[in-house]
Formats: sequence, C-alpha cells, structure tokens
Amino acid sequence: NISFSFVGRGASEQVEKHMRLFCENNKNIDYEWFDMSEMARAYMDSDIVLIPSLYSEGTSLSLIEAMACGKPVIAGMVGGLTDLVLQGYNGYLINVNRNTLKEAILDLANDASKRKTMGERAREIASCFTKQIWEKRWENVINRLINNEL
Repeated sequence: NISFSFVGRGASEQVEKHMRLFCENNKNIDYEWFDMSEMARAYMDSDIVLIPSLYSEGTSLSLIEAMACGKPVIAGMVGGLTDLVLQGYNGYLINVNRNTLKEAILDLANDASKRKTMGERAREIASCFTKQIWEKRWENVINRLINNEL
C-alpha cells in the first residue's frame, strides 16, 4: 500500500529512459518531472519525502522545500543534510542502504501521528531558512566587505 514517486530530471536521457521502463513494470512507482515552479505540488502530494543522498552536498533546497511543506524527511547522513534534519525530531538521518531506508520508511508509513508531528516540526525548522533571511545574511556579508570588516 506504499507508492513511490521519483521527481526530478535524470542525469542523462538514458537514465530517464531506464526510469520510465522501470516504472512501467512497477505499479507502485512513478517517475515524473516537475518544473521548479510546480515542485510544491510534488511535496504536498507526499506523506514522506526521501532524500537518500550518498555523497556530500551543501544545504539542500529540496530538503528545505519539503520541510516547508510540512513533510517528515528521511535523508542520507551526509553534508548539509545533517544541519537540517534533527534525528527523530523532524525526520530521520540514515546511513543509506536497503535496510535502513526500508526501516525508516515503514516506521513513518505505519505511524500517521509521528508523520504529522515530525512534519509540523519540519515546517518550524524550515522557517529559519527563508529567502528573506538568506538575503539579509548576504547583505550583511557584502556590507562588511565594503567596510573592510572581513
């Protein structure tokens, strides 16, 4: 009773073709691409958002967007993801492998109350990463550079 949606562009046409074929043979798996302006729809249609990155990345806009939509997240324990997900509070940080991913998904899938609570907490944390806050921080850095304070 769980369905998965892979949302986003593949690394190549070959990867996208492979994903489409894979989804045709698996009724509970969808592969779809949304324009950036429509991504909120993908998050809102989800109960849980997975960002199972294996390699380091900075602060993840996708992760912040999912949290802003009030979704609990399951993320790889790498890079900037560990700055946004507080283990057991707004989601789960995992060493990504088949077992840890399955365990985290089933835990949230089987507990609507936990999903709701973690989603509310995720939205709270995401509010610290608004565009206005980002712009103000950059404005401060630029002003300090102009005034030779850095």
